[in-house]
Amino acid sequence: MESLHKAPRQLAWVDLGKWQYELRYDKRVFAAMQWRKMSGSLASGQTGDGQWTFKRNGFFRPYLTIRTEESERDLMTLRKAGREEIAVGPTGAIYYWGRSGRRTKEYAFFDKKRNLIAAFTFERKMFKRSGEVFLGAAASRCADLGMLVLLGWHRLMLAAIDEESSAGAVIVAMG
Repeated sequence: MESLHKAPRQLAWVDLGKWQYELRYDKRVFAAMQWRKMSGSLASGQTGDGQWTFKRNGFFRPYLTIRTEESERDLMTLRKAGREEIAVGPTGAIYYWGRSGRRTKEYAFFDKKRNLIAAFTFERKMFKRSGEVFLGAAASRCADLGMLVLLGWHRLMLAAIDEESSAGAVIVAMG
């Protein structure tokens, strides 16, 4: 698997089935993520720069965590702070998650000066999920790029799962 720091600016998330995804450019693979179970939020992800687990925690105030495999210590967290979400990296670096402003359904991570690190789109067609990642100018300077790219995909996937669950509950209730 190649490092995201050597990746072209635009990449595509490909659904391999069974809750497994790869971030590719042509046949080159730069990241992979797979859910541990069909239900729940625990996923494993890897890039050429490392391997981590991703999980949603908290009930009334949900937040996401990233850990190394088999570790109990959070390397990074993504928490809601007012209208935006803030990720704090292992070195204390702060990243902002929110709408990118480039397109309506596009979300992104920005550095503390609000420079674009990575923008994400997400698409669902029938039972397949896919998306794109656009690496911004600040990506080349971002030490946590691999974690952020995987965290962004994990965040979008959880939002889609929540949306699907809500829609299913409405259909059952209307039954």
